[in-house]
Amino acid sequence: FCFSMIRSFDVVPEIRATCIEEIGNWIKTYPDVFLNDSYLKYIGWMLYDKQAEVRLKCLLGLQGIYSRKELVSKMDLFTSRFKVNRFLAM
Repeated sequence: FCFSMIRSFDVVPEIRATCIEEIGNWIKTYPDVFLNDSYLKYIGWMLYDKQAEVRLKCLLGLQGIYSRKELVSKMDLFTSRFKVNRFLAM
């Protein structure tokens, strides 16, 4: 996973998009391990990416997380930090 976190800052948008997509998948599949601020921050940061493809992967990953009612309550800090400002802007 460390490789993916480092690659999230890659200059190639496709690599950033793939990394963010995988982080979203890991969070949905293994929420007990990955649903925390240490991993969510990468999705939050990439919501501001210049490339639409990267932002779309963030939104799709977040959609999968927010669609699971048992996970929403664990998203409070992320939601308060990113949702109001960036989600509405997008």
